[in-house]
Amino acid sequence: MFEVDSSLALPVPVGRVWRVLSDFNHYRDWHPFVTLKGEATLGSVLELEHKTRIRSLPPIAAQAKVTRFEPNASIAWKIGLGGLVGVEEGFELQKTEHGTEVKHRMRCSGIVALLGIGPVQRRMDRALALTNRSLSNFLARGTTITRAAPMRGSAPTRKRSDTRGRR
Repeated sequence: MFEVDSSLALPVPVGRVWRVLSDFNHYRDWHPFVTLKGEATLGSVLELEHKTRIRSLPPIAAQAKVTRFEPNASIAWKIGLGGLVGVEEGFELQKTEHGTEVKHRMRCSGIVALLGIGPVQRRMDRALALTNRSLSNFLARGTTITRAAPMRGSAPTRKRSDTRGRR
């Protein structure tokens, strides 16, 4: 087993980062490799699709299980093929003075991890960097709609009284 991780500082409140990371059904909006479908709750089973960097290969489809779910703090999911390979990807959030510190981690286990530790680890490092950059760019756009919050209406309009002809 081996693990790769990285951190990034985002000038965004923890709650906003959490909404993006826990909204599995919209990962395709920002994650460069992973599309998820399913409920963000501990133990739930997700439909995962991983786009490979080899364009001639179709995306890899698998089921993943949510292994960590602590609102505004930690979220992770894991895929596995018996003892052959297992990959867990997750995020930990920490509120900072200027926004949010995000720790992004991937753990790889199984025979594949042992046999290809060097090349697999380098690929995972690059994948983390790309994913972090994509998340940062998505949040920087400022167009993220809070899907969990109710829609806001326009400000109430004031009724103007008709003062024409009156003094």
